[in-house]
Amino acid sequence: QAIAQLVSGARRRRGEQVWRPIPACGAAVVSLDAWIERRAAGEQVDLVRALDITTKVIALEVPTAIAFVAAFALRHATMLPDRPSRRDEHGSLPSISLVAARRAPLPTWMPPRRTLGGFYVLNPLGEGGAASVFVAKRVEDRFDERAERFALKVPAYTGAVARTLSEADFLRLFREEAGALLALPHHPNLARFVTFDSGVKPKPILVMEYIEGPTLARVVDRRRLTVPRALAILDGVAAGLEAMHHEGLAHLDVKPSNVILPRQDHERPVLVDFGLAGRNVRPGCATLEYGAPEVWGMIDPAEASAVDVYAFGALTYELLTGRTLFSGNEEAALLTAHGLHDGGPEAIRALPRQVAELLGETLRRDPRKRATIAETRRALSALSLDAAWPLRS
Repeated sequence: QAIAQLVSGARRRRGEQVWRPIPACGAAVVSLDAWIERRAAGEQVDLVRALDITTKVIALEVPTAIAFVAAFALRHATMLPDRPSRRDEHGSLPSISLVAARRAPLPTWMPPRRTLGGFYVLNPLGEGGAASVFVAKRVEDRFDERAERFALKVPAYTGAVARTLSEADFLRLFREEAGALLALPHHPNLARFVTFDSGVKPKPILVMEYIEGPTLARVVDRRRLTVPRALAILDGVAAGLEAMHHEGLAHLDVKPSNVILPRQDHERPVLVDFGLAGRNVRPGCATLEYGAPEVWGMIDPAEASAVDVYAFGALTYELLTGRTLFSGNEEAALLTAHGLHDGGPEAIRALPRQVAELLGETLRRDPRKRATIAETRRALSALSLDAAWPLRS
């Protein structure tokens, strides 16, 4: 995925067209991972076809020699035994992305002692458009295997961010919004805020509770949901958002990959990744598939909480149907899709009436006309669905 992003940027600088502005090969490998889990669970899945799709996506996005090596390595997935020799305590195979993260090198700016503001960095956890995340322990606990681990986030000033903000403005916004997290309430559906230190060198840090478990995106990919369980998960996410909104805070990046189902309690969804959270709407502060029109400058913003409501509507559709509300390979097409409807995109029209009405109230184009998250949660609790998952539209 990292190589594909470099290649995409290089091609754009040369004036060439790219197949997809946001590379898809990382998501393709995660999807293959989910297919392997389904095969290991006894489902009859066409692993050869899944592998073929993944290698074709990689071939479109990275240089030929690297694509060949990836295909050579991935083809061994078809040779895996139908039953794994070892699983974790919840019957899940280790995530490919987590295994890769443990082996991934630390960035060159990391201090040699791997210490940032009293925390010892263990390994990278992930990298997004605006920040890098690491697993860390307190320095004094670095050799204690039972010590609590944390998610340590540092701002990443990327080329995409540089198009709209200077580095000084970017770091100032990061500090301001991270400081707002001091008001984040303690809630079972929210990752715990630990600390923020703007004076750490070479970069400021934001430290949150580290939640171990599969993401909601992974659960949807594995296709092991039922409608009642999907509704229960949605209620938990809404409860966490409601607690945040009560304090005047918005998450601003609600999506399946930012919801974790803890290994100790798979029925309790926990919202994570508060790197964009704050009290104000900022341009581009969302993910394309879930971003409200005001995030992309299509309409004047209102309360930041309205951005969360829109994203929650898109999340609800995806969790109940197994598909994203809008899909496409081009960034412009996704942005246009968000701006062309007023609560009634074509995808929701064939859903049960109660579901369509609920989604319609969350997806209104004007943020001032959207339902609040509290109203949405009440509407969710009133749903009576006697249907198999996934719902079909």
